[in-house]
Amino acid sequence: MNASDVTIIKVWELPQELVEISANVLIDEQRMACIQDNAGTIYMYNLHSKVIEQKIVFTGKGDFESLVHIDNTFYALRADGYLYKITPGMKAEPVVETFDLPLTVENDTESMFYDATASRLLIGVKEKNMVNANAPGKEVYAFDLRTNTMSPNPVFTIEEPGDIATPDAKNKGKKKDRKFKPSEIAMHPSTHELYILNGPLSILLVADKLGKVKKQYPLDKRLFPQPEGLCFSTSGELYLSSEGGNHGRGIIALVKLAGRE
Repeated sequence: MNASDVTIIKVWELPQELVEISANVLIDEQRMACIQDNAGTIYMYNLHSKVIEQKIVFTGKGDFESLVHIDNTFYALRADGYLYKITPGMKAEPVVETFDLPLTVENDTESMFYDATASRLLIGVKEKNMVNANAPGKEVYAFDLRTNTMSPNPVFTIEEPGDIATPDAKNKGKKKDRKFKPSEIAMHPSTHELYILNGPLSILLVADKLGKVKKQYPLDKRLFPQPEGLCFSTSGELYLSSEGGNHGRGIIALVKLAGRE
């Protein structure tokens, strides 16, 4: 696999407020909800007008890394294991509940997605596992939305992927040790495969629902210097987001992968 296996259909360059975009979730065909590092704010970005049309402030500063939207409620995940449930009001301030999960900054919680079949959020670590700290792969845990509790035992472990060739021309064809640090996970709405971003290396992986990696797609680091967000439309269209890097702007991109629906 190489970067040419990822077709860029459309790119949105984001306002400066979202230069550090860390998660995105599609609300409808027109609106994308986004969060960014360092601000407890949900930004409602209009894909048609290309402007931020609403801001939902739910707390102060913090390292926010993932966002889920269920009905009229958002869930925002902080890297140190705090989960925020945010229910926006029509005019009033949003109703916010906070859950202190059995995870810490050492685990670095950066990925979260909704499993409707079991009414739960599945939360993954980027760094240290809770149960098998030194084992290969990264554990994923369940937060039960019916009881608002999380078991410390993993539901499954995303396997450590093998080495792949670097996508940039300078290192084309070369192999090297590459640490696995999942930045975000999303589930395909029809195949139920897991799509996993390895943000530091600008790689997108596709795995089965138990975390066994099937495909790896290097991303063009010029467009995706630090990809940390991904989501699907109900029909299976894939949207990726990336921080802007040192001199660029944050972006959202609609992409298509070779060999995938």
